[in-house]
Amino acid sequence: MLALPLLAVLHAIGQTTASYIEKLTVDDGLSSQEVMDMAQDDRGFLWIATTNGLNRYDGKEVVHFLADGTDRSLPDNGVNCLAPTHKGQLVIGTNQGIAVLDLGTGKFRTVHLARKDPSFPYADRVQHLTRDQLGQYWASTPTSIFRLDSNMAILDVFNIQQRPMDSRFMNVFKMFPLPGGMTIFWAYSGLYCWLPDGKGLRPMGPEQKALLQFLKGSAFDKVELVDNKYLVKLSGAALAVCDLLSGRSSQLSIPYPADPNRTCGAWGSEFAVSSMIHGGAVYRLDSIGPRLTLEAKLTDWLTAHPSPKIFRDDEGNIWLRSEHHELIKVARDKQLFHHADLFAAGSSDIAAAEVIDIFPLGATVLAGTFGNGYYQVDPSQGTTQQFTVRTDSLSENIVWHIKLSGGDTLWIATQEGIVCHALGNHPWGRLPMPHPELLDSVPITTLFTDSRGWVWMGLGKGNGVAVFDARHRTFRHYPFNTGAYPYRYPLNAREDATGNVWFISDVTGDLVRWDQSDGNFHKVVVPLVDGAVHYQTGGFFLDKQKEEIWYGVESVGLARYRIRDHRCDVFNAKDGLTTGAITGITKDKYGRLWLGTSQGLTCFNPGRGQVINYNKSDGLPSSGYTSELLYDTLRDRIYAGSSGALTWFQVPDSTVDDKPMRIYLTDFKINGQATIVPGNASQEFGPEQNNVFVKFTAINLSNGKENRYEYRLNNGPWSNLGNETAIRLASLKPGTYSLMVRAAHKQGRFGPGRSILQWTIRPYFTDTLWFYLLCIAAVAAPTYAWYRYRLRQLQKLEAMRSRISRDLHDEIGSRLTNINMMSQIIRQDPVPRKKELLLGKIQEESEEITRSMREIIWDIDPQNDHWGTVMPRMVSFASQLLEAGNIEVEARIGKLEDLKLDMSQRRDLFLIFKEAVHNIAKHSGATKAVILSTMQDGQFQLRVEDNGRGLDRPANGHEGGLRYMRQRADSHGWKLEISSLAPGTAVTVRIPVKA
Repeated sequence: MLALPLLAVLHAIGQTTASYIEKLTVDDGLSSQEVMDMAQDDRGFLWIATTNGLNRYDGKEVVHFLADGTDRSLPDNGVNCLAPTHKGQLVIGTNQGIAVLDLGTGKFRTVHLARKDPSFPYADRVQHLTRDQLGQYWASTPTSIFRLDSNMAILDVFNIQQRPMDSRFMNVFKMFPLPGGMTIFWAYSGLYCWLPDGKGLRPMGPEQKALLQFLKGSAFDKVELVDNKYLVKLSGAALAVCDLLSGRSSQLSIPYPADPNRTCGAWGSEFAVSSMIHGGAVYRLDSIGPRLTLEAKLTDWLTAHPSPKIFRDDEGNIWLRSEHHELIKVARDKQLFHHADLFAAGSSDIAAAEVIDIFPLGATVLAGTFGNGYYQVDPSQGTTQQFTVRTDSLSENIVWHIKLSGGDTLWIATQEGIVCHALGNHPWGRLPMPHPELLDSVPITTLFTDSRGWVWMGLGKGNGVAVFDARHRTFRHYPFNTGAYPYRYPLNAREDATGNVWFISDVTGDLVRWDQSDGNFHKVVVPLVDGAVHYQTGGFFLDKQKEEIWYGVESVGLARYRIRDHRCDVFNAKDGLTTGAITGITKDKYGRLWLGTSQGLTCFNPGRGQVINYNKSDGLPSSGYTSELLYDTLRDRIYAGSSGALTWFQVPDSTVDDKPMRIYLTDFKINGQATIVPGNASQEFGPEQNNVFVKFTAINLSNGKENRYEYRLNNGPWSNLGNETAIRLASLKPGTYSLMVRAAHKQGRFGPGRSILQWTIRPYFTDTLWFYLLCIAAVAAPTYAWYRYRLRQLQKLEAMRSRISRDLHDEIGSRLTNINMMSQIIRQDPVPRKKELLLGKIQEESEEITRSMREIIWDIDPQNDHWGTVMPRMVSFASQLLEAGNIEVEARIGKLEDLKLDMSQRRDLFLIFKEAVHNIAKHSGATKAVILSTMQDGQFQLRVEDNGRGLDRPANGHEGGLRYMRQRADSHGWKLEISSLAPGTAVTVRIPVKA
């Protein structure tokens, strides 16, 4: 005898419920579990203030900023509050003043608000920070309120509490910067306001009557500023709203939950409330003309754990600090999946609540289980009801399949036959029409209705298949044998476009086809699939349009059988699928297959070969799914059953996130030495600094640990980094390098590459072009110098040959011509006296020729290059010429071994000397001449002076011998001085002597 069905109502689960939460704890790198405040900078980093330091989070890694006693660190590890970032800086309230962090350089500077007072060590503790509409900063300590400009210079100090112990050191509870520059302070001693009228801080009074009336009687933790123009106030199940622009107030009812007890955050037009019963909720306040509307965006999470602080980042994730100071995240992209818990009333046997089958019934879903009967779940209302067949029979509460047979009557296929259940008035019983007795006792493993209205029933315990013709209300039984149904346990059935019915069975990978043309069952051996597998895991979908059958086979994977051409494709781990057993398959409107597996859910796009696997880290309530999947095409929703839970989700338009992420360089080391990179400027390093370590991040606060990265160097090919955010480049060759990185979400395409670093490694000097040019110059310069020297020597030789030729022509040639002419005259002239005269002339000419020859030979003789051999000849010449004119000659000659002159210099100096001596002999009228030669201060000095009448014209004249003397001296860079004495004349030549 069957007992009456039992009904149990379980807890409600609404669609606005957060289905998945995460925690960020010290195990994840947080410096302290006690979180005080949160803020997000312009780059996307989340900053977390704790009682033991400041933390920066990029979605994957936590970086600590602590007080280390240097001038570039926090002044104290106790961080109480954070102000919104502005102009690249983060303002931080600590136990020892305000710290200002330059986000570009990572450097801190400290602003102390109060001097250290041993009697009151909390005077510099900053408990609240905010930035008003005028760009000013406001900071509160246990005793005072400080007004600071944008550079953190203190403008005003308002001491509003003399006994901080009375308020347990909490002076100000909340600050509200309002439009127009007004700021409200909710302090222990009352409500204060500051207006930019120069009157300072004062208690709110008649001038703010409307605002004061709105806030009067409220607690600070029930008021929030929304959208920068509304003050909202919680009051029981109502929300009072004050429009700051118009001054009007209005009342709105709170749809859910009904008992919020505090506000705990606001961003844009949304605000958060916290409840002891419902945990937390997020509401959106909108205006349609003059009418305000309130919408619940996210409700019922962290039941019985109210949060004093809730924050939303720019990716849409909700962060909250619980009463236990835990940091909790409700990730935006992990709220796709919703679920209802399925348990028997008063039982926690999760195995009995394993879902086997899912059947749609209006706006509800029926879920058959492995021992708890079946559940009726209403996702829209958030209600769950349990129906059991018998309280004392586990087998009859194993529900394999459910179908609607007409009206509100269900056929329930159980482990002990089919049970009928009428939902309206809850009657029950066995099949009312004549039927095989087997249908009251054996497991009914298949329940499928085809296009003819026939109900196909797989019979357990090796009893084959039964079919019910609803039109004629008759049954037909096909036993398990080779002439009827060929396998022991039929598990599921589907119909193709031609009316044939296909079956999958246990302990085989082959298919079975019932052919409507002959009414017989046929084995279908599937290529690539082992027909003798030990256990067929189920999961069965027939695509009538494409004439394809998809089913899962343990140890094989996902098989696709093409009905028309008898071909098969197999997909498994090599294609990205999980290695778990496939229990359910369905297809959405985009042509994507959704698979329920023992390791989660999988979305498989056969056309693109794209696979996305979902598990608990993506918000699923269970790691394994046990039932067929149901696609509700009317609501575009997919249902999946697991042990103790029913999961559902709206089919997403896209399963990938291609939104580009913000990529930043976070660390750069050369040969293990940390290097600061100012901005994105290029750096230059030596040839030995060729081992590079680069660390970067791509901001993804939703799911940063699943980011994928690639990098490339100098526009080369992209290299895969997987989830790694560090790049090590060893033994780099000299050159210029540019490093680009690109990132992708867990599922999605890579975004554009971003250049995060440029640097240059200088080559060794011996490998540079300059070195080779220097080597060429080192060889070429001596060669060229030798060439120039050789050329000068040849030029000198040529000049010497020309001069010798000229001297021979002028001095010797002309005289030889005279001798020749005089010899001819003697030969022709018979006058003896004339011959004697000409012979005397010939003798004189011969002597002159001999003298000239000696001078020419003396000039070209290299032994005469030293001045020691030249000076005696010059003195001898002067003595012969001057003493013949009765002029006394005195010579004083110093040490001259260091002076060496070449032939040209020696000749020109000798000619200057001869010209000076000739002038003395011809024009001076002197009685004495003095010749001096000295070496002094690196110069040789030759001086010829007399005691004659002196010069009769300026010494710098440009005529005659004096001009030629100057030209010869200038050609060698010598200094020639011609000066008058009293009496007499002096000619001085100064010649630099090379060391």
